[in-house]
Amino acid sequence: MTDQTTPANANGVGLRTSEAPFAAADGYALTREQREILHHTRHRAAGGHYCGGGKEMDALVAMGLMESHGSFLGNPYFGITAEGVKALRAHTAKNQTPPPMA
Repeated sequence: MTDQTTPANANGVGLRTSEAPFAAADGYALTREQREILHHTRHRAAGGHYCGGGKEMDALVAMGLMESHGSFLGNPYFGITAEGVKALRAHTAKNQTPPPMA
């Protein structure tokens, strides 16, 4: 399988085609995992801080949907941005399927 990237969104970030993104909303094509990260951070994370990193988080930060809130005991923490809230609302309205509850 070749590693191809979709055209860049408004923030210049493309996604690998193997990630099967959800339909673009507000110019963002989000994977299920990215959508779940946004949803968890917005609705269930303590103090709105998501603990953990990785390639999905890196992509969300690059798109401006999440931002670093520093680290605690060596663990990175992130928060959802206003743009991230808008993208999450647009995806929820468009797909009418909230991510599964953890």
